Amino acid sequence: MNILAIDTLAAPLSIAAQGSNGLVTQSFTGVGTSHAERLVTLIDTTISAAGFTADSIDMVLTPEGPGSFTGLRLGFAVAKALQLSSNCRFIPIPTLPCLASYYEIWNGNIATLIDAKRDRFYIQLFKNGTPITEVFDKTAADMLPYFSEKEPWLIAGYGTAAFKNAPAVINSGIPFQFLESDPLSFAHTMITYMQKNSSLLQEAADYAGPQYIRKSDAEKD
Repeated sequence: MNILAIDTLAAPLSIAAQGSNGLVTQSFTGVGTSHAERLVTLIDTTISAAGFTADSIDMVLTPEGPGSFTGLRLGFAVAKALQLSSNCRFIPIPTLPCLASYYEIWNGNIATLIDAKRDRFYIQLFKNGTPITEVFDKTAADMLPYFSEKEPWLIAGYGTAAFKNAPAVINSGIPFQFLESDPLSFAHTMITYMQKNSSLLQEAADYAGPQYIRKSDAEKD
């Protein structure tokens, strides 16, 4: 199966493709309007190295959200265009559960997060790989009641330093451990997540869009 994963969550673009030549990952770490311009070229070189072409893609993956409104929108637009041109399956991947799956060796409590700016975080809690909360858009202080003071928690994702340095977290006494996720590994992680959870994931509906937690921001963008 020829699989393409497109990660536009953060400033670096990351592409992973799995085909007859194996798994290939490539990235672009620039910023600004060049993202959209670079993405098509990056996809073409990655799938070519993996051994297939755009018209032979079987499945395309992109983050469902939460995340940057602009990044999510770009990923969905490109994925839908590829779906129309190649008749491939388009499967959105839930961001925070996918991030948590990368740390499945940690057999305990995990919170995955993305710094949503304005002193807030998109965050979800998991126990032994199973979600135990919904996805939140909250400050670090507002999240503290959801953590047990007696149990260690791994905090992983993008922007963990901002959560770690929040005064409420510093003074909480909760045994947190922090790991900043590699922003260039998420595309590869999406493919692994899809393969392990294929029976639970659904194809995007014709008019589906990303998961926007902070809808007011999406409306203003």
